[in-house]
Amino acid sequence: MDSRFEHLGWHIDYYFNKKYIGSELLEKPDREKTGYEGRIRKVLDKDLVLKGKKYKMGSIVFTECIPLCGKVVRDSLRIINPQDVVDWGKMS
Repeated sequence: MDSRFEHLGWHIDYYFNKKYIGSELLEKPDREKTGYEGRIRKVLDKDLVLKGKKYKMGSIVFTECIPLCGKVVRDSLRIINPQDVVDWGKMS
């Protein structure tokens, strides 16, 4: 994981029928790969309630583990020098 940002935690996004249905907060990731690359197809082993809606046991959902990033850690970003900026209008 890129360490340019302060970590605030993790959350699991849930998708049902290709639609986002909600998320849960986590202290630590529940899988090695995160983001879309770590998407998992999961059959619910118990009822799940998200945003006041109940999804029954046996429903198929997709989950993604996403990092919650806070502020930028100092000295991690390179400051852009004016001579490095390209004026695209003058290029032909």
